[in-house]
Amino acid sequence: MLIPPVLALLVGLIVVWAIGLGPATLFFPRGQARPALAVAVAPAFGLALLDIIGFSLVLFWGPARVWAWPVAAVLIIASLALAWRQGFLRQLIGWRWPLKWLAWYALIVGVLVSPLLVKGIQYTAFRSNASDAFFYMSLAETARTVDWEVVEQGLELSKANLANVARLAEASPTSLLAARVLARPASINHLTVLAWLAELGGTPIYQFYYAFHLLLLAAAVPVVMAIARLLRVRRPWLALAGATVALGFWARQVLEMDASYELSTVPVLALAVFAWMMLERAELGRRAGPLILLAISLAALTTIYFPVMVVFVGGLLVLGGFHLFQRRYKAYFITYFATAATSILIVFIVGQLAYHYRSLAAGPDVLEAQRKINPATIQVILTDGLGALLSLPARTLFAPAAPRLFLLMTLLLQAVGLALVALAVYWLWQGRGGQLNSDRRVLLSIATGGAVVFALFMIDGNAKAAGKAFTYTYPYFLLVFLVAAYDVGSRLVQSPRKTMLMQFVSLWLVAAVLIGALLPYNSFAGGVFRRGRTAKTAHDFDLSPILRALDDQPGILMIHVPRDQDWVFPYYVMQVLRGHPAQYQSGLIIDNSVEYQNLWTHRLEVAPDYLLTAAAHDYMAGSGRGELLQETQDLRLYRVTHPDPAFFLAQTAALEQADLRERKPFPNWQP
Repeated sequence: MLIPPVLALLVGLIVVWAIGLGPATLFFPRGQARPALAVAVAPAFGLALLDIIGFSLVLFWGPARVWAWPVAAVLIIASLALAWRQGFLRQLIGWRWPLKWLAWYALIVGVLVSPLLVKGIQYTAFRSNASDAFFYMSLAETARTVDWEVVEQGLELSKANLANVARLAEASPTSLLAARVLARPASINHLTVLAWLAELGGTPIYQFYYAFHLLLLAAAVPVVMAIARLLRVRRPWLALAGATVALGFWARQVLEMDASYELSTVPVLALAVFAWMMLERAELGRRAGPLILLAISLAALTTIYFPVMVVFVGGLLVLGGFHLFQRRYKAYFITYFATAATSILIVFIVGQLAYHYRSLAAGPDVLEAQRKINPATIQVILTDGLGALLSLPARTLFAPAAPRLFLLMTLLLQAVGLALVALAVYWLWQGRGGQLNSDRRVLLSIATGGAVVFALFMIDGNAKAAGKAFTYTYPYFLLVFLVAAYDVGSRLVQSPRKTMLMQFVSLWLVAAVLIGALLPYNSFAGGVFRRGRTAKTAHDFDLSPILRALDDQPGILMIHVPRDQDWVFPYYVMQVLRGHPAQYQSGLIIDNSVEYQNLWTHRLEVAPDYLLTAAAHDYMAGSGRGELLQETQDLRLYRVTHPDPAFFLAQTAALEQADLRERKPFPNWQP
């Protein structure tokens, strides 16, 4: 069981909450709602602050292992001191804590982390997309352990630069997989936060990776509920909406795809929408606080993953239409010009403006490359239609089940989806002519903006980008349905129709939460869920027996786990053993395929003390040169009893020659 990642998740959640709490108090006036709102947005706000400053610390100070604890301690102390100076801590101590809401939140977090406890590393090692997962882990490990100067010097893969490449590999062997794109450059702000929180929790990156994404969803829950509260959604739906955003089908789908950048935007985008609502409802003379909160959120979104701004800008344009209709366009323009300028100023102050400008310049190429990627989200939408919009895609969730039964369920869910869409259209018709209040206008703007961006990408033929636009916007589609049901229901007199509407929506939300909560344990789900299950059946990813044996037996380690038809498990071994100085006899893996050559930076000139070898390539068995210490389904660990450097050098030379003969050089490699 992976108890340490669960504890690291809880530590990380407490840290980001404590860091965000003090600054959050600056944006809310004193009153009964202040404690609830500040506590709700604090985790997302703390994450936004870490996203903004984390990479700057890596650039100008050093790897996260150098500054993780000192900086976290300073930020927490400063945050709590600010909260005390504002009188907020005294207000919080005297606050009548809503125990039932805290219990509900604890239940959501408990359900989120349950796969860590129940299913272990074989479930959490990666989901259905090993290429992205291990690439992101490698970037995070680089930010955690390597000086940025060493990274920059090792970016050029060439024989002339082999000494610097070897230096980078010595600092972190897995950094070579990441280095090939860092020159582009790639934004690693949220992966720096992953490294930061993993360091605080004392947990290796490969174990904390999945837990970190659960932490992001956990941080999004209270701010989504705060948005629902501003929208006056009835309380049972408010609670279920928060749970659906974290536990529902689309949260699980994005988790399953290892979409780390997308997951990192979920709490920060929710914070931006919340700040947007606060800004729109504030009087002209009192907009500084919400404006700064929104600017910080947008700066964080920019540094995490710039493409999500397309959805937000789409929403701003829709809101501009509302203001134009009401002849308030001057105030609108001044407010959001000031917000954008403040956001850019924040990025400039932390020293990342030039870096992210280069990242932005590479955006069109990234967008174009997405055309070639399998659009898993669009496949679900095309397969399940309105059922997907409801977070209840029957055919995807229960792919091999009885056809007649699930044909009936699919038709039922299509009818339910059609009813909810019709309800939302009726609500909009009733609110025509500018009768919607500012909070509802913001909600409608972000939902409409996301839908327009989705449609434009689909027309353009970029189904991958369209799918991202949908999953970014899904929480706000959900809230549109809830607000429509609330507003329409509030206009109905007490009657069976009102009762049926309330029960209908409640049943839908309960079903979405329950099915999403059980999805990690569902062996029938298709799509990316099936891909994730089948990708890991060939190997045992629990290497704890090997790690325990190595911890008890220090010495020189040689690793011989070559690629055959699969690069995933050999690279995973590199991830797990990144803390053990080792000679990779089968070469360093620097790409996510079996097509290109490995890299040999130097050779061991003395015999190793231990050899870790793939069971399928074990040349020690029967040689009389080693004693078997430990083994798993895939690996065997030997203590070398007859040290002979020539024997191991001959094996290494043979492996290198075979690799050079059978595979082509990596495209970035310069002879």
